[in-house]
Amino acid sequence: MSNKQIKIRDVAMAAGVSESTVSRVLSGNKRISEKTRQKVMKIVDEMGYRPNAIATSLARNRSNSIGIVIPDSDNEFYSTTFFQEALRGISTVVSDNGYDVLISSGRPNEVTALKELVASRKVDGVILMRSHIKDQSIRFLHESKFPFVLIGTSVEYDDVYSVDNDNFGAAFELTKHILGQNRRNIAFIGGGSNFVYTMERLRGYEKCIESNGAELRKEYVRLDIDTVRKAYEAMSELLQLKRRPDAVIITDDTVCAGIMDSIRQNKLNIPDDIAVASFNDSLYNRLSIPPITSISVNSIELGRKAAETICRILSGDSVDIKNIRVDFRLLARDSTILNRLP
Repeated sequence: MSNKQIKIRDVAMAAGVSESTVSRVLSGNKRISEKTRQKVMKIVDEMGYRPNAIATSLARNRSNSIGIVIPDSDNEFYSTTFFQEALRGISTVVSDNGYDVLISSGRPNEVTALKELVASRKVDGVILMRSHIKDQSIRFLHESKFPFVLIGTSVEYDDVYSVDNDNFGAAFELTKHILGQNRRNIAFIGGGSNFVYTMERLRGYEKCIESNGAELRKEYVRLDIDTVRKAYEAMSELLQLKRRPDAVIITDDTVCAGIMDSIRQNKLNIPDDIAVASFNDSLYNRLSIPPITSISVNSIELGRKAAETICRILSGDSVDIKNIRVDFRLLARDSTILNRLP
């Protein structure tokens, strides 16, 4: 008998049970005895029966899909290694747990896309890929009591399941490393000021500057720099200051090319004239000349942990830690280290 011909009633007859019992066994119903479960599964394996995934999902009122909404700007998603690597971690784990990943465009905006996913029951849960300071997506999912996990930190709700780095600590450590290279005039070029991670990294930078007796200068801080062009312009402005920075920290390596171009256009040498450090440790950072010092946020592991958490929530298992922290790593390279021995 071919796989296409086998029906649930064939399995039920061979096992000497009802069709509803077979269905309960296949759905993992815990009220079925172990003896019955083993008998049914033995017949399922022998006959090569494969339940129709769509029919099973409809019967259980489940889609067996985890939703992810692409950021409003598609370019941001495709150009940022963070999103790509986090998605890789997510996909591996959800697949191992029997789920598919459903990616939805965040247009016209993320909240609208989420409302459509939830209303249409296309997904059983959602993983949010980042957090805003006043985050409407988190608010909607939280108020809807829809299962979700956040890669990031919620500043409004302390009961949101989340996975994140210690962004404050990472920026503090990176700034401390640069201060240790006899740099005192360190600039900070950050992404969107509405993102939690940007402001946490800014706080870490400021705290380290103050704690080490260096001068915290407001003109050294540039925020909302989210394109290579803006980065080039911001760096060029900083280099025209009377007291020119001797180092710069960038919170997102997708704009590093603009920083490097500006420095070279001004005929300055890295790291002799100015040190450069960034976050996310993209391939650009590693292959740049000189290689750029970076904080690795371990985005694949962030994705894995977020996926493990949503799968546990959906399976009804307890989640011991509500706010998971993934370790970061400082990778010191030639862009910040003077007189490194060969």
